[in-house]
Amino acid sequence: MAERRLVIAAEQLRRRVPGGLGTYATGLLNGLVDLAPHGLEVVVAASRGPGDPDPLARRGVTLECSVLPAKPYQVLCDLGVVGFGGPGVDVVHTTALGMGRVRGPSVASILVADLSWRDSGVTTGSRAKRWHERALHRALRRADRFIVLSEPVAEALRAAGAPREAVAVIPCGTDHLPAPDLDAARMLLEEHEVEGPTVLCAATAEPRKNLRRLLEACQQLFGEGRSLTVVLVGPQGWGDAGLNEAHGGVRVVHLGFVEPGTLAGLMVEATVFGYVPVTEGYGLPPVEALSLGTPVVCSTTTPSVAHLAAPGVRRVDPRRPSDIAAALDAVLADPSGARRSVEAQRGDLEQTWAQVAQQHLDAWGIGG
Repeated sequence: MAERRLVIAAEQLRRRVPGGLGTYATGLLNGLVDLAPHGLEVVVAASRGPGDPDPLARRGVTLECSVLPAKPYQVLCDLGVVGFGGPGVDVVHTTALGMGRVRGPSVASILVADLSWRDSGVTTGSRAKRWHERALHRALRRADRFIVLSEPVAEALRAAGAPREAVAVIPCGTDHLPAPDLDAARMLLEEHEVEGPTVLCAATAEPRKNLRRLLEACQQLFGEGRSLTVVLVGPQGWGDAGLNEAHGGVRVVHLGFVEPGTLAGLMVEATVFGYVPVTEGYGLPPVEALSLGTPVVCSTTTPSVAHLAAPGVRRVDPRRPSDIAAALDAVLADPSGARRSVEAQRGDLEQTWAQVAQQHLDAWGIGG
């Protein structure tokens, strides 16, 4: 029988496109399995699965599913009706603000990915803002530990009322991407008649990701005679992301969702990876691109690559398309030099998900 029990509420993994939170949850679970701490049972809690076998079932992890399907389950989690933990459970960790109710004596832990809805310069729907604000206040009342991915989010969370000692900053791992499927990536590019230099961006199409200004910058370069194609990967989010506008002749190819191996292949094939959100809690896509050797143009608001140097990483003001254009142009003018810089800095990116898992266990007080 396990000496300790850890429950991870990872409902995000039920979504068709789990996004960054899904990558975090999957990476953390894989890291815990790789680490295999003696006497620790890892339990994944989620809504009712879509079939048998359940896609969340994995080696080394116990799966406990509700009788409820995803939508009502999530609503009841948000309202605190669904409960986790209790006697025999050491820690309950949830990967989204809708954390549900944690029964004592279990330690309640929550991942807070960002507080972007509080940024006055970010477009957020009023309904979404109200939901996030209520969820944050519930988390501040209920949680004993807060996991964040970057220091800026830690500062914002402390300012919102979280005790300083309860907040742990743990960046993501980098060993989760599958081997690049170059054949699939090249076939996809050929299917869409993409040739020559490419600017790749992987992000949900929503206002915060600032795709409009990225495309304005590429339009400026195209107008100055720079040959390029913009390739966008990611699901449609909410609001006007600026994808339905004319972009002055620059070619924009929106691929939507692609499989992880194909995405890795597209990153390898890209000349430069552009990622310029106006606010960001961490920013995993540029880390993924860099881990595959691709130069990055990234906003100064993206914490994940703030410690890296040009020319492999060029950081820009996300509200100034001219700055974005200048940084992209510098990489497009010398892609080989930018790639050499990336290779020289790859060691600064190396953190395994097993290391991330150990840091979580230490933050929860059950490290071993």
